[in-house]
Amino acid sequence: MSIVLFRIDERLIHGQVAHSWSAECKPTELLVIDDEARNDSLLEMTLEMAVPAGVKFVLLNTDEAVSYLKNNNKDKERIFIVVKSPRVPLKLLANNVTIPSINVGGMYYAKEKTKVSKTVYLSADDVNIFMQLKDYGIEAEVRTNPSDKQINLYKLI
Repeated sequence: MSIVLFRIDERLIHGQVAHSWSAECKPTELLVIDDEARNDSLLEMTLEMAVPAGVKFVLLNTDEAVSYLKNNNKDKERIFIVVKSPRVPLKLLANNVTIPSINVGGMYYAKEKTKVSKTVYLSADDVNIFMQLKDYGIEAEVRTNPSDKQINLYKLI
């Protein structure tokens, strides 16, 4: 198993994820890790409909994902992971799941957040979590589309 892309995007699966990024990294599996979506059958069905043909869809909550990723022996799987929050990769790392790097695509405006790029707004808590991810040695880039220039997230915060 290899993680070909680990993306933080509050919208989870949408056009850019389903088509642009999937075409770029050619996953065999799209794994959404989201506690809320895992408990909402309508949202799960909607997400699954957006997955490109020929790509396996898996939706897990965070605890299930830890077990799944630690015990996944599918050597030929190319997994594209999408989550809403930086808390998810932090929990995965704390449970000894290997993450190669993080692509931050969409963390949107809220009153308590500060704009760091066109599509990324971070709260003080988000910044703290990203600094913890950095301490794990995880690279984090801001890039909405595969054709966009990579921007080091840590240089923006």
